Amino acid sequence: MAAIKQDSYWVVEGEGDEAFMRALCPICAKKKGTGWFWSRELGYGDYDLFCNSCKNAIHIREKNEVKTNSENT
Repeated sequence: MAAIKQDSYWVVEGEGDEAFMRALCPICAKKKGTGWFWSRELGYGDYDLFCNSCKNAIHIREKNEVKTNSENT
């Protein structure tokens, strides 16, 4: 289980081939009035995620969350 795991919102910045996604925490998304909702129940990948606006943590992995086969033996 992740150490920090909260809902987030996603926004597209740029256009065409230069477009990319950015994450926002719920507070910043509400302040900016933008973003597509992403529920923490849907999960996140194997990466730490921070709000692009305020830099608060949205998802922080446990230090030992991902183990290799050699660590499990």
